[in-house]
Amino acid sequence: MHTTKTDLRLLLECLKYQMQWPGSQKQALLTIISICKKNDQFVEFFKEIGGITFIYNLSKSTSFSQVKETAIFTLASFAELHGSCKQALCREEIFLDFAGHLEENISLTEKRVVVYLLSVLVANNSRHNFPGANDSFEQLQLWTSVSSALCSSVNNPQNEENQNTCMQVFPLIKTWLQDVALSRAALAQPICSFIGMTVANNLEQQVQLLSSGGLPVMISLLTEASDEEIRKAAMFVLHTCKRI
Repeated sequence: MHTTKTDLRLLLECLKYQMQWPGSQKQALLTIISICKKNDQFVEFFKEIGGITFIYNLSKSTSFSQVKETAIFTLASFAELHGSCKQALCREEIFLDFAGHLEENISLTEKRVVVYLLSVLVANNSRHNFPGANDSFEQLQLWTSVSSALCSSVNNPQNEENQNTCMQVFPLIKTWLQDVALSRAALAQPICSFIGMTVANNLEQQVQLLSSGGLPVMISLLTEASDEEIRKAAMFVLHTCKRI
């Protein structure tokens, strides 16, 4: 255990002092993931010594695409491995940062790892961390921005791999739509658009939406919502799935 923690300290130092050597940084990140997968205690230790914060800052500051992509992948891996790391990453500025990142002119590989990170953070999060009926306008704007960014990642151009990744969060989104959507029209519309674009021209994901009970939710929004934009968004999803 002590030897492994020493290794993690040395790998973090390697990341800090190899800023001009992207190959070395990428390998160090992959080695850190490999070590941390063996024991949750290693993930917690790496967080305590500032490793997660450094990797997040590295993902923003590096000019090397391979380092940026691997750093984002590492953050997503940590979020999957350990609850406290997930909570550390579930901050408004991080969501806004990566949501805005998706709207930039970046490679498909980079988009893919950003979508992976966002989907992990959302899929592993509590439903209570979604905006409620009385939450702030700023939090509403945050989730609207994330939804819009994810829409771009699956449909600009169509990217089946990102569609398949994003569809994994639907069970949580479905619960949120059932509980909150009717009272939060400004957010229900982009969420429904996101679902529609995620299943567009993708029969496999349309079937997944059907099997997970998504179409009854859309029908409910179409018939019960008083807001015209919600009804239009629900109709968009139903129209997208009309062939199944």
